Amino acid sequence: MILKEEDNDRTMTITLLCPTRWTVRAKSLRSIIDNYHTLQVLWEWSLENCFDTEIKARIRGVDTNMRTFEYVFGSYLGEVILRHSDNLSRSLQDPNLSAVEGRSIALATVRTLKSIRAEEDFDLFWEKVIKHGERLEADKPALPRKRRQPKTMTDYFGYGTGDETVYSCPKDYYRRQYFEAFDNVINCIEERFDQEDFQMYASMEHVLLQATKGETYVEELREIVEFYKEDLDESVLRSRLQTLTSNFKSIEGGNVTFAIVRTFLQNLSPGMKSLLSEVIRMTKLVLAAAATNSTSERSFSAMRRAKSYLQNTMGQQRLNNIMILHIHKERTDKLRLTEIANEFVRDSEARLRRFGRFEEVDWCRRNVSVKSQSVQVSSA
Repeated sequence: MILKEEDNDRTMTITLLCPTRWTVRAKSLRSIIDNYHTLQVLWEWSLENCFDTEIKARIRGVDTNMRTFEYVFGSYLGEVILRHSDNLSRSLQDPNLSAVEGRSIALATVRTLKSIRAEEDFDLFWEKVIKHGERLEADKPALPRKRRQPKTMTDYFGYGTGDETVYSCPKDYYRRQYFEAFDNVINCIEERFDQEDFQMYASMEHVLLQATKGETYVEELREIVEFYKEDLDESVLRSRLQTLTSNFKSIEGGNVTFAIVRTFLQNLSPGMKSLLSEVIRMTKLVLAAAATNSTSERSFSAMRRAKSYLQNTMGQQRLNNIMILHIHKERTDKLRLTEIANEFVRDSEARLRRFGRFEEVDWCRRNVSVKSQSVQVSSA
């Protein structure tokens, strides 16, 4: 911060490269790129003023890597790719997101990445990295030193079996790195959303949404019934879906989402729930597996904050209660503390004699009255 104030640098400061163990954000790489010169000055100052040999060795290693063209190229390439993958990650963390919507935004991200994976985009990216490398006084791009392959990578006659691609210039070498990085990200996203279980999950959501709109869903319904042979009856489920179509239109309209369908089924009377039993059973199968694991991952992160090193003697029951209150914040904020306190007091005569009965207090009016009294006293 002091170095940035001396240079009148108003760019954002360095952020954590890995805020949690599940994500690496493009914003962190962008902060390193924007503060590249400041970090180099910091390394020089640390080498002159630090006397710990181990720390100096680490600083010298980081400084040496940051001056290489490969480091600059990797930082810019990672920022470009993670900029889109982070946007997808944040969108998938919506707890109300359905599987169909999640798959659609994932495919949209894949299409965006494939459009960037082109020769024209690489040429523009290469020119940009070359200019920034010269401005940051990094090394010029060069081909890696050809290493002798180990014996495990050679055949019986001594010929290499690994990668023996010959590059004519450094640009060809980094072009391959560029395309391989995009291919890895695209393949990971496609594999995540092309699993058989996820396809069935998305098909069930699709059938529910199509039924509420009165549209066809014959092929998807047949696949679902064949997959859940013992859990769903095709003839009964088909009739229940027709009942859902005729009754849902009179209540809901416009853009229908899975969250709206779930709320509609939850608010039904016991008789209507019995009438739509197969539809409710299929909805429970959908709810049994979340579209993403963001909620469970967020729970683990919250547990680390709730039971820290300073609170390591917390019991299991207390930890469970705190985690429930923390995870379900929306419901926790709606609780009336006065009613909870009175219920706690009513369970015991000793508590009733000690605490009495709690009453609602309008803190806004009370603060106003206290302020008005203080003003009157000061004026007097």
